[in-house]
Amino acid sequence: AERLFDPHLAATEDWPEASGEIGELMAVLRRVATERMDLERHNARMLRQLQSVMAAAPLGILVTRERRFELVSPEACRMPGRKESELLGLPAEIIYADSEAYQRLGAQVAAAFQQRMAFDGELQFLRIGSDAFWGRLNGQPVDWDDPGAGTIWTLTDIDKHVATRRQLEWAASHDTLTGLANRKALLHRLDRIVADTPREHASALLLLD
Repeated sequence: AERLFDPHLAATEDWPEASGEIGELMAVLRRVATERMDLERHNARMLRQLQSVMAAAPLGILVTRERRFELVSPEACRMPGRKESELLGLPAEIIYADSEAYQRLGAQVAAAFQQRMAFDGELQFLRIGSDAFWGRLNGQPVDWDDPGAGTIWTLTDIDKHVATRRQLEWAASHDTLTGLANRKALLHRLDRIVADTPREHASALLLLD
């Protein structure tokens, strides 16, 4: 029985010969040892495959439990500019650029999970030695029926995408030559001003060409 807990002993070799109840007991222990060895090999193989997937994934993969990092992929370390040892076991809040946004995130994630929906959102994250970057965060429970099992997240750097989107939004409401707001922006602002002005107040618009 002690050899079951000795990693230096082979599970299927050097078992003594015996008969009767002792022999039957040894047969059971040997089968347990063999099955445990097969299970450990299977788990080790699955772990190697998981590590390969995480290393090859073009997006960050993180697993948190009780809001602390338990597993992080190389890409998840690269984006904030941290080593794995600088993340594992630490509060997840350390990679977020805005602590208030992080606190709001908790309620948003809880609301999504309560409806059995994955979370999908855009937030700013800290990058060591440079400005914050925009990231797209997706998350869902490791086990929907066991909240204590933790949450698995994927993180994608969308900083360039956000910059391009904002540039397009700006171009849609401004003249590219002068940088001034265009007709579309004028009408949008007028609609907002009129909506905020009490109906009993007179209004006038003055145009200078």
